Amino acid sequence: MGFLDNLNKAISVASENVKVGANKVNENIKKGQDERFIKELILNKFEISEIKMLYRREKIGEPSDEKYNFSTGRTNKVRLTKSDYVEFAAKKLSLDTIKDFAKSKKIKFDDALVEERHLENERIKWRSTDEDVLLKQRIADEKFADIVLTIKSLKHQEDIQKNHLIRSN
Repeated sequence: MGFLDNLNKAISVASENVKVGANKVNENIKKGQDERFIKELILNKFEISEIKMLYRREKIGEPSDEKYNFSTGRTNKVRLTKSDYVEFAAKKLSLDTIKDFAKSKKIKFDDALVEERHLENERIKWRSTDEDVLLKQRIADEKFADIVLTIKSLKHQEDIQKNHLIRSN
């Protein structure tokens, strides 16, 4: 029974580690999505000419005006929209760089900061809820293990009493 108990415990620990790892991956994905949203929120306040100025300042080039057409196998020139410029900058630049540029151009983005705080609070709530669930599961597992040990102990005491009665007869 000792080997099976150890194997069960090892599987339980491994399962918990996988859950924790998956939760961290999900949290990082959510954080990246939230940051991208905030970047785009701020960048949408700029004119296209200002976004191009940011490209030059940061030396990141510009989005391509050629799109590949899968059905024909050729590239076609397309007219870029503001959303193309915003999306390109959001992919290439950090949030701090975008904020600094907005400050230098005296563009107000308080609403983006409020939204950023709100999204961070949501992630914190989500994380704490997740950790609470894991903690409750761990406590439940420990209580179950204690109950199993108590039952084994009682069974052992019962066996000792039976052996004692058999010997005394």
